[in-house]
Amino acid sequence: MKIFFLAFCSMWLICTCIGCKDICINPTVHESYSICYCGYGQIKINNISGTAPVNISIQDGNYRTGYYDDYPQWSPDGRYIVFQRLRPDTIYNPFICIYDTKNKTYTNLTSDGGIASSNPQWTPNGKVYFSYERPILSTTATYMMNPDGSDKRKILNDSAASIYFYQDSYTFLYSTGDGNQLYKTNIDGTSKGFVCDLHQTLNQYIAIQGFNPTTQELLFAYILPKDSSSRIAIYNIETKAVSDLLIADHGYTFFQISYSHDCSRIALIENSRQDEYLSIYQNGIKQRLVKILYDTTQGYQTFSWYSPEFSSDGKYIAFDKQVFGSGPWVNFLQYLSVVDVNTGDVQFVDKGFGVSWDPQP
Repeated sequence: MKIFFLAFCSMWLICTCIGCKDICINPTVHESYSICYCGYGQIKINNISGTAPVNISIQDGNYRTGYYDDYPQWSPDGRYIVFQRLRPDTIYNPFICIYDTKNKTYTNLTSDGGIASSNPQWTPNGKVYFSYERPILSTTATYMMNPDGSDKRKILNDSAASIYFYQDSYTFLYSTGDGNQLYKTNIDGTSKGFVCDLHQTLNQYIAIQGFNPTTQELLFAYILPKDSSSRIAIYNIETKAVSDLLIADHGYTFFQISYSHDCSRIALIENSRQDEYLSIYQNGIKQRLVKILYDTTQGYQTFSWYSPEFSSDGKYIAFDKQVFGSGPWVNFLQYLSVVDVNTGDVQFVDKGFGVSWDPQP
C-alpha cells in the first residue's frame, strides 16, 4: 500500500508540474506499446504506463565503476536495440552493442578494437551505421553492418554530422561540418554529388531536423534576422525551393523538431522566457499539448535536449523534461512521459531520457 501511494504521488506531481489534464492515460489499455530509453546509464524497456520496467544493461550505470549505456535505438523490425556503451576507464571511448530482444543476447559491434564516435542508427532495412575509428588512431569513418556484426563495410571515408537514408537503404544524404552542406551518395560510393548549402542559400544559420524521402524535403528551423522571428521550413532538394511552414508566436523560439514516421506531423518545442510548450503541427494547424511554466518556487523546469518522439502509429509522443535542483552545482533530474496526441492526456513513465519506440506495437 505504501509503494502504491508513493508511486501515485510521484505520477501526480509530474502531471501537475507539466500542466496536463487530471485524468492520465489508462495504463491497462496501452500496455502493448513499448519504449526503450536511458535510465541514467542503464537501457530500459518499459510500457508507456511505466508499470513494466526491464533493465537490459545488467550493470550499475556508473561509468566510474562500470559501463554507462546511452542512445538506444529500436530496429525497424522490433527485434533489436542498438546502444552506445561507455567504457569504465574513460567516457571518451564508447563502443556499440546490440541487444537481441528475442534471444536475450548481446553483440559488441566494435569488438575488433575500434572506437565509436557517435550514437548508432538504423537504415530502413535494419542495418546499423555509426562513425568509427578502426583501428584506434586511424581516420574516423562511417561503417554499416548487420545486427550480428557481419558484412561490415565502410560507407563514408569520414564522420558525417548527420545521415538521412532513402527508403531503398542504398542511397543517402549526409552533412558535413556545421551540418549545412549536404551531399548525396550510396553505400557503394559509386556516386557522389553536392546537394546544397542551406547556410549559403538563406544567408544565415539553420538547423536541419529531418528528411522526408518521399517528397525529398529537408525539415529545418531558422531565425529570420529582419524581425528575429523563429521559423520552421522545408527545402525541396529537387526544386531547390524554400517554404516556410510555421512562424513562432512573438517571443517564442522553435527547437527540438521531429517528424512523425510517415512525415505527416511535426512535433516541436516552443520556448519563451515564461513558459514552454510541446506542440504538434499538421495541415497548417499548430496544436499545443503540454505546457511547462517557469515557476522557480517549484524548481526550474524545461524540456530536455532530446527531441520528442512519435510512436510508429503517430498516436503518442514521448518526451522528457529536466527539473533542476538548488545548490552551488548545476544538478537536475530528467523525467520521461508520454502524451496522447488526440486527448492531450499525459502519462509519467520513469526517470530517464532519450526514448526510442518499438515500431511493432
